[in-house]
Amino acid sequence: MGLAALGLLIAFIPILAAKTSFIWLSLILIVVSLAVGIVGVIMARGGKGPKGFTLAGVLAAVAALIITIIWLLIVAVNPAMVGQGTPQNNNNITITDPNIDNNNNNNTTITVPEIPDNNNTNNNNTNNNTQELFGDVTGQVGTTYSTRWFDFTVNSMQISQTYDSITARSGNNLVIVNVTITSTFDTPQPYGTFDWFLDDDTLSNYIWPLDPVSGSNNMMPEKFDLDPGQSVTYDVVIEYPSNLANPFFMYAEINANGDVFTSFKIPVR
Repeated sequence: MGLAALGLLIAFIPILAAKTSFIWLSLILIVVSLAVGIVGVIMARGGKGPKGFTLAGVLAAVAALIITIIWLLIVAVNPAMVGQGTPQNNNNITITDPNIDNNNNNNTTITVPEIPDNNNTNNNNTNNNTQELFGDVTGQVGTTYSTRWFDFTVNSMQISQTYDSITARSGNNLVIVNVTITSTFDTPQPYGTFDWFLDDDTLSNYIWPLDPVSGSNNMMPEKFDLDPGQSVTYDVVIEYPSNLANPFFMYAEINANGDVFTSFKIPVR
C-alpha cells in the first residue's frame, strides 16, 4: 500500500509526473507494489492477512499505473511541453550590424531573448549598447545576423527575369539572393532551401525557393550538412508575383509547436 501510494503521488504531481526519470521511478514502484499486492491478496484469501487493506493497495497501484501510462503517452507525443528532446542552454541571439556606430565606436548589438530550448553557442553579447527585441527583425543587405543554429549574411540581392536556365513566368519576377551561412551549432546540422522563403504579410502561404538547376554549383541545394564553424555561400532564387507590394526575403525561428517567435526579414529591392 505504501509503494502504491508513493507511485500514485508522483503520478498526480505534474511537475514530477512529466519528467522521464520520475515516470520510470513511478513505474518501478507500481510494478513492485502490484507484485506484493497480488501476493498479499492470495495470502489474505487464505486467512493470513487483511483483505481490505491489501485490495486497496492493489487498486491504488492500478490507478497509478493508468495515470503514469497517460503521462508517458503525453511525453512521447509532445516532448517539447516538458522541455525534452531539445538541447537546453539559455543563450541569446545576437544581431551585429557593423554599419551602425555608437558613441563608443563599437558595433550595435541587438539581443533577442531565447526560449529555453536554445543551444546556440554564439553568445558574444559584449556590447553595452544592447536592445531587447521581440518578434520580427527587419534587416538589410550586408549585415550579419545570428540565429540559434547559424550566422548568415545576405551579400547581395538582385531582381531579374532570368537566372541560368530559369526564366520567370509572365507577371513574375525572380529575386536572386546571395547568402553566406556559417554554422554556429556544436554538432553537424542540416541546412538548405527549406530554411528560406519569401512573403509580404498578405500571402496565405509562403513562397519557397526554386529547386536547384541540374549541375549548378551556385544555387543552394535543397539539403546539405555543415560542420561547426563551416561556411558556404549560395544563391537562393525565388520566383514571385511582380505585383507584391512589400516582398521580403525571410528566415524564421519556429518553436516546437510550429509558431514563429522571431523572424529575420530582408526587404526585396
